[in-house]
Amino acid sequence: MVNLVVRRDHKLKGNVRSPFKPGLVCLLRSFLLVCCVLLVCCGWGLYYLLPDTRDMEINKFRNRRSILYYLLPGTREMEMNKLRNRRSIHRPVPANVWWREKEVITIWTIWIGGSQIPPLVQAAMESCKTAHPNDRDQHGASAYAREPHLHYRVVTDEDLADPEGRLKFSLHPSFFLLDNIEKSDYLRAELLHHHGGFYLDADVLCLQSFRDILDRSPFDAAGAQDRTHYGPYPSLSQNTLGPFRPESPTTTWWHDALHVTMDSLTPQLKACHENYGGTIPYPIPRWYGTSICGIEWGGVIDFVKPVWKALAEDNSLGHDLAMCDVEGNQVGWGYSDNCHIVHLGTAGEFYERHNWNLRDLCRNLKVLRGSHICSGREESSLVRVMTNTSRF
Repeated sequence: MVNLVVRRDHKLKGNVRSPFKPGLVCLLRSFLLVCCVLLVCCGWGLYYLLPDTRDMEINKFRNRRSILYYLLPGTREMEMNKLRNRRSIHRPVPANVWWREKEVITIWTIWIGGSQIPPLVQAAMESCKTAHPNDRDQHGASAYAREPHLHYRVVTDEDLADPEGRLKFSLHPSFFLLDNIEKSDYLRAELLHHHGGFYLDADVLCLQSFRDILDRSPFDAAGAQDRTHYGPYPSLSQNTLGPFRPESPTTTWWHDALHVTMDSLTPQLKACHENYGGTIPYPIPRWYGTSICGIEWGGVIDFVKPVWKALAEDNSLGHDLAMCDVEGNQVGWGYSDNCHIVHLGTAGEFYERHNWNLRDLCRNLKVLRGSHICSGREESSLVRVMTNTSRF
């Protein structure tokens, strides 16, 4: 019995060597721990480390914010399929959708300040005017007997001289203390609230009619997808909005919040105007930052972004307006085979090309080749689209 015990103890306490030295094991454990920490945090880290860029793919990755989006099996495919099904071109539109009650759906563009319209912006305006003729006259009254007419409309200084008569709504008492960029931000919110329809920046080219968007858009708020996203949900580009239902809960909230913002900015704007004798200089374009009076870029309307995020998460935000870059690549998730619009972005990289005419655009921008804008045209005698109308 004693021998058995000794033999068992000898077996337990035998000279069994580890293949690794203790120091090497400790180092390996530390390395694995660091790798795990980096793996969990790299989604957040890359979001802040990657430089600010307009590249679509980098922006997509930066805004995921979490590496788990890629690690969890099927997460990315699940979110993309959800959006595809929700935004399918075959999605039925209710018979009582809001726009069926409208005779005219207006596509709004704003050009104020009295400056001469650059040729590039003139070409953009002409493209939208050409893409949206009076389709009742073109196709006959019976073709769209129950469909609204799409009408392109440019708001100018003449409208601001008589806003209640020409725009059918009054302006905030401090409206004229804003600079022209801020006035445009203000007006897009009010136009969409009071009249609905679409809003386009003046440097947006229209490649085709928006009628097919109406045919599949039951949403009260919609627009083109932005280069940034709310997690898996695309955000709206504030440069290209629509269609919006007028006086909907969304636009009503936007209208009310806008006037609260204007009330809070009024003392700052008044003091600024007193310092500058009533004339506020500002650079054109005004790069991202603050205005002369200290208002941040987009500060008049950016507060609406969280509301759009909530609508997107509730499946109540439409993205049927397809925006493409100058190469013809769709911005955002890319569920459409066609491009409705191209935002040239003249406040940034294209500003030095303001003197481009239609021939220059057709020669240099890949997305325009074969489009109605360039087909069979030489240098265009640009159609004047600045004639105002009181029709809504």
